[in-house]
Amino acid sequence: MARKKGLSFTACCGSGFALTAIAIAVILIAASFRTLDATTYGLAYDSLWCTIDRTTLYNNGLFFVGPTTVFLTFPKATRDVYDTLPARTRDGLTVGLELSFQYRLQQSADSLAELYMMFGLEYESAFRREARDVLRNAASGFTAFECWRNRTALVVSMQAELDTALSRWYANVEAFQVGRRRFRRRSPRPTDRPPAPARPPARSPPPPSLPCSC
Repeated sequence: MARKKGLSFTACCGSGFALTAIAIAVILIAASFRTLDATTYGLAYDSLWCTIDRTTLYNNGLFFVGPTTVFLTFPKATRDVYDTLPARTRDGLTVGLELSFQYRLQQSADSLAELYMMFGLEYESAFRREARDVLRNAASGFTAFECWRNRTALVVSMQAELDTALSRWYANVEAFQVGRRRFRRRSPRPTDRPPAPARPPARSPPPPSLPCSC
């Protein structure tokens, strides 16, 4: 009788461990699936070892990647950036440019991994800062008259310089636009102002008249 009780206790413990193991396996398998929607790419990032898979760029779908792996997501579509840029022309005028451009990230696992290593997921802020610096330099090569009348040359020059700058960060500029342009004449420096006219000397009052005693 005692032997039967021992066997039943061992069987209960064994079945308990088996059920626990099955439950853990089910949880791990369920946690190993990741999804991507149709508008994003994904890079597999192992949060346990802090490594990125540079060989595979995942598209939309359901993927079995492991319980410690998550997706770093990047947009497939073209992104729009709008900005108002104060710049100085070659002839010293300050011009306010309303700019917009569209860029698309390069579709390469290694390129997106490098982009993430440089900026994390805040790359668009870096693109905006770089664009402001590059476009200021481009505007300084044109006079105010050229900015106003020859807008095509201004747009082509700015787009070429911006595309060269962002291509180093694995993005391509697909379109570029310049909206309204506002000009403000350079304020004269103190040395440029004409001297103030000299004041005429003050006239002294006439001497007081003395009373006559005769």
